[in-house]
Parts: sequence; C-alpha cells; structure tokens
Amino acid sequence: MIGRVSSWFTTLFTIISRWVDGFGPARILVWVSVAIVSLIASAETDRMLGRSLAEGNNWSIREVVGPGALGAKDAWADWTVASKESAQLRSVIGGLIAWHTLFEFAFFASGAVVLWRLIVRSTKLRGRAPDTFETGGSAKFALFAFVLAETFEGVLLVWGAHILQRPSVPVWEPWAVAIAATVKWIALVALALALVRDKQFRAALVRTAVRLTPALWIQRLSLVVVVIVVILTLLPLPGALDQIPDAQRRWVDSGGSGAIHGLLAAFSYGLLAIGLYFLGRRRTERAWEKWVECTSPTEPAEVFWWLMAPGVVAGLGLALLVSNHSQLIDRQNTAFFVVLPTTIAACSLAVRSIANSTGSAENHSRKSRTPPHPLLLAGAVVMLICAGWLGWDDRAYWWIVGIPIGALIVVSAIAAVRKNFGVLDLSADSGSPYEGRVRMTLATGDVLALSVLLAGAFGLVRAFTAPVVLAAVTDLIPGNPWSVVLLLLGWALVITVPAVAVRCIHGTRVVYFARWTKHASEQSQSPQHSADTPPRERTIFDWTFAIICVGILLWLYLCPTALTRVLGVVATALLSVGSWAVLIGLVIVHLQRKKPLEVFMLFGMKATPVLTLVAVVVFVVSLSGGDRDLHTIRTLSDQRDPPVRITLGTRFTNWMADSGACRRPIEGAPGGLEVRPMILVAASGGGIRAAIWTADAMAEIAGMGSCGPNAVLASSGVSGGSVGLAIARLSPDSSTVADAVRRLAGPEALSVGISGSIVGDLVAGTTGSRVQWEGSKLTWHDRAGLIEQAWENSVPELRAPYSTEIQGPTGALILNSTAAGSNCRVLVSQIELGPKEAGAGPNCRDQDGFPASSIDFQNSLSSCFPNMSWSTAAMLSARFPVVTPSGRIRPYDGHGVGKCEAGPMQLIDGGYAEGSGLGTLAEIAPDVANLVRQNNISVLTSGDGSSGTLVVPIVVYLDDEPGADLAPEEGKASPELLIPMIGRGAHSRLASNAAWIQRISNSFADICPTAGPDKSDSARAGTTEDSVDRCQRAIDTVRSAVGASVITASPPMSPSAEVPLGWTLSTASIDHLEKAVGVRDPACVGKGNTSGQGDVSVGMQALAQLLCTSPN
Repeated sequence: MIGRVSSWFTTLFTIISRWVDGFGPARILVWVSVAIVSLIASAETDRMLGRSLAEGNNWSIREVVGPGALGAKDAWADWTVASKESAQLRSVIGGLIAWHTLFEFAFFASGAVVLWRLIVRSTKLRGRAPDTFETGGSAKFALFAFVLAETFEGVLLVWGAHILQRPSVPVWEPWAVAIAATVKWIALVALALALVRDKQFRAALVRTAVRLTPALWIQRLSLVVVVIVVILTLLPLPGALDQIPDAQRRWVDSGGSGAIHGLLAAFSYGLLAIGLYFLGRRRTERAWEKWVECTSPTEPAEVFWWLMAPGVVAGLGLALLVSNHSQLIDRQNTAFFVVLPTTIAACSLAVRSIANSTGSAENHSRKSRTPPHPLLLAGAVVMLICAGWLGWDDRAYWWIVGIPIGALIVVSAIAAVRKNFGVLDLSADSGSPYEGRVRMTLATGDVLALSVLLAGAFGLVRAFTAPVVLAAVTDLIPGNPWSVVLLLLGWALVITVPAVAVRCIHGTRVVYFARWTKHASEQSQSPQHSADTPPRERTIFDWTFAIICVGILLWLYLCPTALTRVLGVVATALLSVGSWAVLIGLVIVHLQRKKPLEVFMLFGMKATPVLTLVAVVVFVVSLSGGDRDLHTIRTLSDQRDPPVRITLGTRFTNWMADSGACRRPIEGAPGGLEVRPMILVAASGGGIRAAIWTADAMAEIAGMGSCGPNAVLASSGVSGGSVGLAIARLSPDSSTVADAVRRLAGPEALSVGISGSIVGDLVAGTTGSRVQWEGSKLTWHDRAGLIEQAWENSVPELRAPYSTEIQGPTGALILNSTAAGSNCRVLVSQIELGPKEAGAGPNCRDQDGFPASSIDFQNSLSSCFPNMSWSTAAMLSARFPVVTPSGRIRPYDGHGVGKCEAGPMQLIDGGYAEGSGLGTLAEIAPDVANLVRQNNISVLTSGDGSSGTLVVPIVVYLDDEPGADLAPEEGKASPELLIPMIGRGAHSRLASNAAWIQRISNSFADICPTAGPDKSDSARAGTTEDSVDRCQRAIDTVRSAVGASVITASPPMSPSAEVPLGWTLSTASIDHLEKAVGVRDPACVGKGNTSGQGDVSVGMQALAQLLCTSPN
C-alpha cells in the first residue's frame, strides 16, 4: 500500500516537475508577477474587511486563517452578531471574504508554481528532474500538502461567506476553517525545514546570492529607484503610504485633469523604465570590460568636468550678488560647493604635474599621457578665488580658503615622496575574468527596469481593487466604469508586460542596446578594435538622456508650481526620482570610462567615488543645521507689531454675550434658570484627512440650529486639524467650507511638495543658490512655502493676514507646533493663555503660569512677530519633517538682537509633542473650569438663585482616525515572561488620548459650588444644598445628551478604501468623510445626509442632539 502511494506521488510529482521545468524566463516572470499582484489585491480586500464593523471587534481574514487560527474562531460569531441587524452588511462581509479567498488562492497557486520550479532546478541531478523522495520529494510533498490545505481552506471560506447570510453560522464551520488553516501552516513549516535540510537547495541559494550581490551593487542606483517606487506605491500599509494609490483614484473622478495626470503617469513609468534599462546596459558594458576583457581605462580623467559644475554655481552666485539678489544665495554653502570639486581638480592637476616631471625611467613610464593644461590650472585658481570671496563675508568661515591650500600642500607632498621612492603608480585596475558576473549584471539591470513597468501595473491593481470590489459587493457605493477599466488594465499588464519585455530585451532587431552587447562580445575576440572608443550612437543616447534629465530637474527647480500642476502627483515623483538616478548613473559611467583622477589613485582608489562625494556634500552642508534662510517662513511683508490679544477671561465674557441662543431649560429647576453648553474643540493631526474632517465637522457644528455658530469657546488644532480650523474660521458657511476643502484636497499641494523635497530644496540647500521664477521676478519658496501657495490658490481665503480677531464657528484658535531643538510645544494662540508675557522662552521650563512644556509663539518673538498669512500660520503646526521642512523665524533688520534672538526656533509638526490637541485643552481646563465655576456661583447666589444662565463645558475631540469613538478593549492577562517588556509601554499611557480626556473630565467635574458650614471659601459662600442640586441638574441636562464631558467624533468603521494621510484625497475619500460627519437630527439646519445611522459619527450625532434643541 505504501509503495503504491509512493509510486502515485512520484508519477504526479514527475509530471508537475516536467511541466514547470519547461517554463522560460518570460513565463516564470508572469507567474511571479501574478503572485505579487494577487497578494496586493488580497491585502487590499482584507483591509476593507478588517474595518467593516462599526461596533464590536473587527477581524481580518489573515487573522482568521493565520498561524493563530485556532484562537480566532470567534470572528465568525462577531461577524454574525454585529451584522445581524443589517442584511446589507452581512452581504458585504460575505462578498469581501469570497473576493479575498479568490485573490489569496491565486497568490498561493502561482507562488507554489514558482517555488516548485526552484526546487526542481536546485535539486537536479545530472540534468534529470528529481522524481523520488531522495531528490527533493519531501519538499515537494510538503508543498503539495500546503496547496491542498489552502484549497480546502478556500472552499470552506467561500462556503462560510455564503452561510453568513443566515441568522447563525454552524458550529463546525469555524472549527473546520481553523483546522484547515493550521494544517496549511504546518505544511509550510515542513516545507521550510525540508528546504533548509536540502544541501543542494542551500548550495543553490548561496550560489545565487554570491552572483547576485555584485550585480546589485553595480546596479544599485536602479535598485534604489525601484525600492522607492515600491515603497511609495505598493506597500499595503495604512497612513502616508496610501497617499499615492488615492492620488491615482483621482484620475477617474477629476474629469479631464485627472485623465491627463493618468496619461502622464503612464508616460513617466515608461520613460523611467527606458532610462533604467539604458543605465543598466551602460553599467553592464563597464562590467564586461572589467570582468571579461580584463581591460582598464587608459585615458586620463578629464579635469574639465570637475570644474564645470562649480563654475556654473559660482557664476550664478556672482550674478545674484551683482544683480542685488543677495537674499537668494547662501554664500557659505555656495562657497563650499565650489571648493570641494575644485580642490579635487587642483590636487589632481598637482599630482599629474609631479608624475610628469623628469625622473627615473620607471617613473617616467607611468606618467600621465596628457600634461596639465594651463587653462585648467587657471580655471582651478579662479574657482578657488571665487569661493574665497563668496565665503569671506563671515570670518568664521576661514576654512573655505584654508582647506584647499592645506589639501594642495598635503597631496603634493605625498605625491612627491611617493615619486621619489618610485611608488607613484597611477595605473587603473584591470579586473579579473568572470563572465558569469556580466550575465548576472545584465539580467539584474533588465529586471530592475522591467520592475518599474510592473510597479505601474501593480499600482493600478492596488489603487482600484478596493473601489471595484466594494462596488461589486454592495449597492450603496456605485462603481466607476473607469475604475473597472484601469483595474482590468493593471491585471492585463501584469500578464503581458513580462512576456513582451523579455522578448524585446533578447531580440537583437528590436532594441539597439542588445546589439551593442553583442558588439562588445565581438570586440573581445578582435583585439584590433578598441573598446575605449564607443560607437557614435551610444554617445548620442548618453547625451540625449542626460539633457532630458537635466531639463526635467531644471524645470522642476525653477518653475515647480507650473510644471507639477500639469504632471500630477505620480508623474512628479517618478520623473524627479528617476532623473536624479539616471543623471548620476550616466555621470558615473562616463567617469569610469576614463581613469580616476590622480588624487583618487594616489590613495589607492580604483574608481571615482561619485556617490560618496555627493553624500559628503549633503552631510557637511547640514552639519550647521542647514541654511536658515532656506526654510524661513513666508511673510507677506516686513515685520509688523504683534497683534493685540485678549485674555482667556475676556474671551469667556465675550462668549457669554454671544452665545445666548444656546441656552436651554433645566429639568426640575425654576423656570427662570437655564443652562448653556460651552464647547471646546480639539482637532487631531492627520494631513488633509484631518483638515477635511475638522473643517466639515466645524461647518456642521455651525449649522446646528441657532446655537451652533457661537457655541465654541476655543479650538486647539494640530497639523491637519489646524489647517481645517483655519478654513472653518475663514469660510462664511458650510457650503463654502465643503467646496473649499474639496479644492484644498487637489493634487497640486502634494505634487509641488514632492518636487520641492526631491529637487528644489535639495539643489538649493547643496549649492546655496535659491532661485525660482515667479511671474517676471526671481524669488524663492521652499517646499513648505510651495504647499502654502498651492493652498492659497485653491482656497484664496487662506491668503488673509493672520490676526487675533475671533470669528467664525471655531472660537479662539490655538494652533499647536513643536520646537525641534528644545522639544517644547509652541502655541500659536489668538488669546493669552497665561499671565502677560508668559511663555516667552527660549526654553519651556519657566514656572510662569503658562501651559507646561510650552512656548507662546507671539510672546517669544515680541517685537519681531512675522506678518504671515493664515496658510503660513496653519503650516507652522503641520510641518511634518521630510514631507515639509522645519520653519525658521528670521529676526528683521533694525530691531536689534534682544527678544528677536531669544526665540530662534525650528518649528515642526505639532504632533511630535502631542498629536490630538487635547493636551493643550487639558492644560487650560482648570482655568476654564474656574471661570465656569465663578459664573455658576454668581448665578446661584444672585437673589434666590432661580434665574440666570449656568454654563457646562463640553470638549469635542475631532479625531480623523476611523473608529476612535469605539469602546476600548479590556486588558487581558499577559504571559509572565513577557511582563518586563510589556510593562515598558505603561509610561506612554500617561500621554495617551484617554489620559488627556480623563484629566479634562476631572477638571470639569468641579464647576458647581459646594455647600457647607465653612463660608470663607468663595466657592461656598452664599450656597445652599438647593443651589448645588440645581447646578447638578444643569450638568445632567447637558450631559444626558452626550454622555460625558468629552465627546469623541470620528469616522465610523465601515467597509471602504483607506483614507490616507498626506495632502491630497480622491473624490471618493472626500465623499466618505463628508458622509460620516453629517448629523441625523432633522431639527438641525444643514443636517446633511439623512440615510441610515451606521455610516455617521456617533459623536456628531450626540453633539447634534445637544446643540440642535431649540432654546426656551
């Protein structure tokens, strides 16, 4: 019996092995591509399933069928119980499970095919495919069991998706799925052990790694580009990495501009792939010369190219100084950029002169064939003089002159000594023969170029799987036909691109570069042909691509707004990253076709360290914190006097005068006694998602009856929440806000930010030249300034000058930022939050009555307060590093040093200090509670305490993170061995949102007078048990609607595409947020969508119930 079974498996394995062994490179790449795209599609579907329940525990399929499947059986009960009241939700969950199962099966099946072929190829014996357990059969058996268990698991999941439509799921279903999943993972472990034990498989892995490592090192620039593209577009992780896919979804819902952006993105993918393919072939040519022909460059390095770049930068710097644009140049950075390559060139010329001097016959035979040209020497001297003049405005930068002189002396001395001892060898390394490395290098470069095209196809699948699948499983979300078209196009490209690309790459009649590789091979067999003289066509290609790359980078540098508005997000990212990679790669290839500069060979280097030099320049420039003027915040004009601010007490008095429409009767109290809810808002950070959620929520609050427009005392915002508050303050009504945030979420801000990050700020920071064309004048804006301009172009109201005038539904604004050096919270506040001139800094340790660990932005700057726009003020709170730089505050001329210099700060995103905005409210909550308590005491002690208005404070926390208003999970027992590590996280709970909410609630618990025999305390004077009872009734009247003193309003969990962090959103994402913020109380004006309750924020519904009640 055992022999018969073994024979059956041997026959089956032999058939499968022969089938997969016959696959060529194209078919293998197709199977690999299908596996990757199926994994992406299944991950996107699973993410929607993991956020499908608005209440209860959410589960993903990967938890249900993961290694811990036996502990995840409760998922079926949760799905059934939580969705039992909604047949539509049960249908959606079942559909998502079915689609995920389909994608996951495609992933495991295609992955199994690829893995089976690897086993076959690695365990071949004398050219014969293994067909017994002694020749790879155990690994094949484990792989076969894995696929079988996966198939059985898939059938059970599809059946489970079907029976979810019933009131309950059979008891055996969760157990069956868990057991099948456990068997699958056991088979996978067995497969891993079988492969690890197989000597031939291990040897094959080692051989592949040994061959692949040098190839990847040679093609490292292409590898970096591919890794960046993959990270930005393909990693299925929430947050900022969802930005590019959501930007792609704008292609189908933004009309003609979206279509243009999509076409340009496709063109950019193709152009980048061609550029990397071309670069890979050029790198392979050098590998052929080194490892096959074993030849080394014979021509000396061209010093001219080392003087060209510093010459251009020095000329630009001098032109800016002469034309009265000195504010557009950082003289020290420019001088350093000129000094470094010029010093290298000058030292090389010195070594070349020494090598060419008269000496022994041995030394004379090694001298350079080309003596130093007098013009090159003169050019180097002129460059050093220009660098010295540029950097000498501050004598602290004497090193700009001293380093070149010292380097020349040291290098010349070393060269002279080595020449004197006959060891001045300036020959290049000829390499060692290794033809296999060349083939691997060629294949690696081609695959990396192909990966860019596949990444474009994978990106389409990732972007459009969620909306298409969601439209297929629900009737609530209509499908966009173009989404379906682009999703199908992505799958089609995944299947066709590898086959077509492999055929083109290996077809000598299709692409010229393949003929050049063949030409190089023929040259190696014909010594009379010189490999040092490239074909004319190759030179044309080199210059063509170099000019294209330089043109793109210059355009993005000089006119970023105009170009990125046309390109869109994806094309801007691809072209900027790709242009740098291809340009630097071509420079490296060009330099490596010549001998390295003599100064490099003097110290034993066999190649010019281009990438190292680039890294050194960027690092040295950043050592001093970078150019302060490079990231100075935008100002509308010269310095102005600080705006006049009112105190918190005055703001409370003004609020009492304006919010009369919010009063309501107190149940069980005398008819003349009323209560008024006072709202404080905390708006969390989260990029454009937080901005839209905050702005829409504030607009909705403003429309909650006659109370809403004046219900808010103050609002504390962080990052995107600050941007949303600024828009809500400036826009007159909810329809204007809705239109404004839709325009704000366009691709312009993110596109120009990407351009500034990769091109503009990088070039300006390195060369010291800050030049942009704006109309007919020269100016400069870093990437933060460019984003601010994009916001102002979308929402013109943001151009208005920042002021302390309190208007709109937001109340007094407090924008939270962070000082990078001191890690202090910086508050850009419209009102005084402490004693006059408190919080002036420069540190945040003063015990002056200002909120703890905080600096007051206005008090710290005093007489040099910047005249900034509201977009700049909001950006001070939203400067997330890398995406946007830190903001510098520059003292204005004519105001001395004094207090202007007391606050030199690098302001970054407020979320680094505290990301919810609750922390600031918790700091001022005791002062607010004291004002409320004094008001309530005054009302209750006036006359008989039967008339007047009591105040009850309520905090509304606007959290853009979906599901933040769900009940927290209860703590569970932890393994004792893990307690030391688990306990380390306890300190973070003290700074969590829950802790801030608890502190605020504790502060607002004491807003009523306390009756007692001791009348010395003003909080008790004149109070009685009856007055205390009336105050408590007022609290109950307000909080009966909202349940607590802090309301959390966040988008509910629901099956939907992830709404990303970042600075652009698709129309579908905006619609999802707007639908979630709309209230459902018909008594409210502007109540919005009136569909079912499950798709709207619970917190917003509670707030509407509180504010929409008509006053007595």
